[in-house]
Amino acid sequence: MTREENFYEKENSGIDVIENAMIVMTDYQLLTVIGYALQAKNEKSDLFVLKGICSDIVLKRLNDKKVFEHVYVFRNEKEIAEPSKKNVIAGSLRSIADGSGLFKSIYGSRKNIKSLKDLYLCLWAYQRLKMNTDITPKPKYLLNYRNVFVAYSGVYIQSCIINASKKSELRFFEDGTGSYVRPDILSFDDEVMKRNEYAEKNHPKLTLLGNIKPLFDWDNVIYFNPVKGRDGVSYFEQLTYYMDCESDKDLEKNRLIYFSQPWKKDNNPVSKDYNELEMMVRNIINEHNGMLRLHPRDKEEKTKGRIDPGNSQWELRCGWELTDDHILVGAFSTAQFTPKWLYDKEPFVIFTFDMIFKEQSEFKNRVDEMICEFAKTYRDPDKVVSIDCPEALNTVLERMINHG
Repeated sequence: MTREENFYEKENSGIDVIENAMIVMTDYQLLTVIGYALQAKNEKSDLFVLKGICSDIVLKRLNDKKVFEHVYVFRNEKEIAEPSKKNVIAGSLRSIADGSGLFKSIYGSRKNIKSLKDLYLCLWAYQRLKMNTDITPKPKYLLNYRNVFVAYSGVYIQSCIINASKKSELRFFEDGTGSYVRPDILSFDDEVMKRNEYAEKNHPKLTLLGNIKPLFDWDNVIYFNPVKGRDGVSYFEQLTYYMDCESDKDLEKNRLIYFSQPWKKDNNPVSKDYNELEMMVRNIINEHNGMLRLHPRDKEEKTKGRIDPGNSQWELRCGWELTDDHILVGAFSTAQFTPKWLYDKEPFVIFTFDMIFKEQSEFKNRVDEMICEFAKTYRDPDKVVSIDCPEALNTVLERMINHG
């Protein structure tokens, strides 16, 4: 029986069938899948969202307006791993008793289970998915999906869904610039991914926001704008409502913005003098009355100059306030690309990647190539610049500021 025949047999059997399962770990991913659900009106979708990435207001609006058929909240893996043995065993027994396929899930994840704690984590994640005690209504069915949307592999909650949905089509959606330059983020080589029957025969689809093709071998790419549909209809107002986003006018007052990124925290092979270079860049931004916008995974810190106080979603906020005269500085931040990708706005962009990544590597070559391809999408490619030292940053900034 083919995947389609299997799906439609369930659909015609009276079982409550939902077409898509969308698993979301960040607010950036949430914006993307809300945009998809609004535009794909003929497809029913369930949302699985990591607890804490959005407010109760957002969850209530999504539920009240039935953007998704069901909204299920799951906990962070670090929280999932903490319950006592008693709770884990009790939850697992409940899952076994109701015939939800727990043993198949454990067997499918066996190569990822390297310790007893990993086994507890797998059991508890599966039980959380089944019971969904964080939010109502509880599901009347489990994993009866045609498509499973994920942003990257290697997360236990995703492994559980994929293992129990072997006939579902896997679809990766963008998780920022890394999805263009790092195939390991979209790791089809992951053992869990390989056990998906559909993916064994077909390369999973990859949904990207920008009009730059991924810089590694990947066929079956779909380009998608969550803000503007293919029919020209704008979904901006609906997205700002569902994401509870409001303009706070800070960008109108600050033409120069620097985007921090946790390169060192993420163990990237940055230059040995990374900390010193980062401080020099921030001092230059401060000297030119710029504003620092912290990465979502960066904690607020003591630093000279202004820190962006706004908590609004950048991808929506720049739709209100950003102009072609703004200057966006960062190593290789997704935020530097999205104004062009989503709104066709062309602010000045300065990439400092070559300053902090000096050793040649395949990753560095791909980043440099993507920056080059991005510049080609501008009507004035000279507005996109890469620099390799603080002195060059200062010179380029002065030219761009005087241009405005």
